[in-house]
Amino acid sequence: MENDALVKLFFDAFANTGRFKILELLLDGPMSVNGIAEALMMEQTLTSHNLKCLENCRFVDKKTDGRLRIYGIRDDARGIVRDVIRHLKRYEKYIMSCNAR
Repeated sequence: MENDALVKLFFDAFANTGRFKILELLLDGPMSVNGIAEALMMEQTLTSHNLKCLENCRFVDKKTDGRLRIYGIRDDARGIVRDVIRHLKRYEKYIMSCNAR
């Protein structure tokens, strides 16, 4: 890939553990900001910040229902997240011994 900055931004957004936990949670269905924050025991402002990043990178979509903002994982991102989870589970012991930190 020629655009190194784009690759870095994508993986920075995706590699944040809080954001990844949000994506994992949203695999089960759309949720409000407060629902996500409560489920992950994450501060609401941090949850909102992470969701904004995920929305900007097109991992999630937002729908407004009155005053509630409901977030759901995008269909095209769903496969990526599932593939990463599958890869992590399958190769956990190898990843844990990786020296590329």
